[in-house]
Amino acid sequence: MALQAMWVPGYVAQVEIPGNTRLRLVNGIPWTDVTGLRVGWGTTFRGAANQTNWFHFAIPTPVITDGKRVTLDRVFVLYNASPGARVEAAHIWDGPNRIRNYDGLNLTGNHGAGIDAANTWAGGGGPVFWGIGVSILVRFTSEANIHFTTAGGDFTS
Repeated sequence: MALQAMWVPGYVAQVEIPGNTRLRLVNGIPWTDVTGLRVGWGTTFRGAANQTNWFHFAIPTPVITDGKRVTLDRVFVLYNASPGARVEAAHIWDGPNRIRNYDGLNLTGNHGAGIDAANTWAGGGGPVFWGIGVSILVRFTSEANIHFTTAGGDFTS
């Protein structure tokens, strides 16, 4: 069995519902309530108080390796959730199919510099057919930042 790790930088994070009903400007910089503040070490989004939003990551996916379909062992989304922001769910998708969901999470703090139990989730276990996406639900109890540094997955063939 061969293990492959595929990663993307945090500045590829996509917000599901942009704009000032759910997000605020980051450091007063125009349009960051739509795109987030993208920098070399990731993306920061500033959530509005009492709002939730999904953030999505497309993970490069080696669907077939050496003539065999790969399986997804685990995924990672490294982040720093400031006070007032918390990760409440992580959903893993294979194209249009949700293959695993982790709901009822209550994760906050800095998990952006290394792999730990608060930024790692087991994959689907079965064969991968399309392409892996990871969606993270963040609740903002007050106006607060979430910074994504990187996301990735481990695949076995």
